[in-house]
Parts: sequence; C-alpha cells; structure tokens
Amino acid sequence: MRNGLLTAGVLKKTPSTATTPRREAARAKAEEEIDVVKILKKSFKSLIEKPSFLLLYLMPFVVALIAFVHVCLVLGTWTPWTTVGTTSALINFVKGWILWIIVYAIAFIITMLTSQAAIILKAAALKRGKSMSLGGALAKGIRHIPRLFAALVLVGVIVAGPLFLLIGAAVFAPPPILIAVLALVLLAWLIPMIYISIRLALFAQACVLENMGSVGCLKECWHMTKGNFWLIFVTAFLLGIVSIVIGLIPIVGSLIAMVLVGPAGIIAYTLIYLGLRKTRPIRK
Repeated sequence: MRNGLLTAGVLKKTPSTATTPRREAARAKAEEEIDVVKILKKSFKSLIEKPSFLLLYLMPFVVALIAFVHVCLVLGTWTPWTTVGTTSALINFVKGWILWIIVYAIAFIITMLTSQAAIILKAAALKRGKSMSLGGALAKGIRHIPRLFAALVLVGVIVAGPLFLLIGAAVFAPPPILIAVLALVLLAWLIPMIYISIRLALFAQACVLENMGSVGCLKECWHMTKGNFWLIFVTAFLLGIVSIVIGLIPIVGSLIAMVLVGPAGIIAYTLIYLGLRKTRPIRK
C-alpha cells in the first residue's frame, strides 16, 4: 500500500516535472525569435508592402498641415513666423487664436493616438497572419484613446516630472550657483530617465493589445520589459541611427526619416511586445 502511495505520488508529480522543460524550451525558442535586426527589417518591409501603415501615421500631420494653411490664409502670408516674430505679436496672435489652437491641439492628439493604436493593431494582426483594413484599424483604434491618453500623461509625469521639478527648484537658486545646479540636475536624472523611458517603451502595446487601463498597462509594460532593457535600448538606438543616416539626404532627408522611422518604430515595438509575451504570462 505504501509503495502504491509512493508510486501514485510520483505519477502525480511527473506531469509537472515533464512540462517544465517544455515550457523552458518554448520560452527559449520565443526569445530566439526576438532578433532586433530581423524585427527592424520586417518593420520597414511592412511599410513597403502595406502603405496603409504610412497613411495611418500621417493622419496627425494632415491636421497640422490644415492648421498651418488656416493660419497662413488668415495672416495673408505663407511665412507666418515673420508676422509673429516678436514676443508681443506672438502673444496677441495666441490671444486671438486661443479657441482655434485648442481645437487643432485636440484634433492632433486624437488623430495621433488613433493612428498609433491602429498601427499597433494592424502590426499585431499581420504578425498573426491576418489582415485588417484601414477602416477596421481606425474603428478599433479610436476606442483606446481615453486609456492611451491617460497612460501617455502618466508616462510623461513619471519620466519628465522629476526633471522639471528639479529645474524649477534650480531656477530659484542664487544666480552664481544656478548653472552648476542645473548641470547636476541634468546629470543626476539623465540615466534614470533613460532607464525608465526604455522600461515603459511598450506601454501603448500593452494598453491596446491587452485592453488595459492606464495604470495597468504601465505595470504590465514594466513586468514585460524586466530583463529586456538592452533589447529595447538597442532597438531604439538603431532606429535613431537609421533616422540620422536618412536625415543626411539633402533637403528632404529629415522629412523622409520622420515618415519612415516613426511607423517602423511602432511596428518594431509591437513585434517585440508580441515576442516577449510568449516568454512570460500576462498579469491582468
């Protein structure tokens, strides 16, 4: 009887011990698939094969262009910066245009968040071998605006909030030590700011793909990027290098870099997030 109990105990433990190597093998395989160079190649290739990614990314810039044309038509010049070049002229312009500034700012934020969410959804669908229309991505993406905006504000406060507080405190310091204090503030917060920015780089993916709230997506992102700081840092670094190289093209280089690297970065982070999700469970 005792031997039977021991045997039963061993049989009960066998499945758990057998599944552990399988899980580890699956996790190792998933980690091998997260190759930064391959992901970046796939991201830029997606832009060429699916022009809808570019159309989505350009949405907020269309709003900015409309606002610019509006200003030019009202001021009667295509170089409005010459008309409002002085501080007093700029203040008067802002006072007279405060309503339109608010309208265009809200429209820009809404289109920016919608386009980002839509790109994430389309990239995730493409990764799974499915297709998602431009209209379908926009319809689903617009639902994430409130949570995505709240998460964006939280990230801004967490990353840049302490820096602004320290700089604000330094402004009220005596003039002789002002420069020294500002230099120490920047150096003291620079490394933590970079670290936190990298750890929270995938918050939009967690928010959109997991339907999480603003706080929940930040926690999930922090959990998902644990132990993967250099993976995301290298991705961001390479995207920066590509942007600089493209920017060297005369006249149109900066514009091309912005249009290509921006959506490619969102796609790359989405692919990284999906890869990391295979290696660890979702904590909702």
